[in-house]
Amino acid sequence: MWSKFGFGVENGEAWRAIRRIAESDEGVSLGIVQSDVLTFLQRDVQCQFVSMIDVCGADYPSRPKRFDVVYHLLSPRQNLRIRVKVETDEDT
Repeated sequence: MWSKFGFGVENGEAWRAIRRIAESDEGVSLGIVQSDVLTFLQRDVQCQFVSMIDVCGADYPSRPKRFDVVYHLLSPRQNLRIRVKVETDEDT
């Protein structure tokens, strides 16, 4: 599934901000370290994840970056969903 739209990411700065990629029957999950990836996923002509389905968060008090912000996005063009997870601390 990732190969369907991901080849453009490898050539840009956004690719370096992706920490991990996981594929499942439910879609693709990205673990990222910068919000540039969200902008790329929205604006790139191969991706076009223009619809935000859901935003949620989780708190892991024992971690230095204790919060996860999780975005669920939809690309009507590709008919794909993607989950993007960003780790952050209390100050970011």
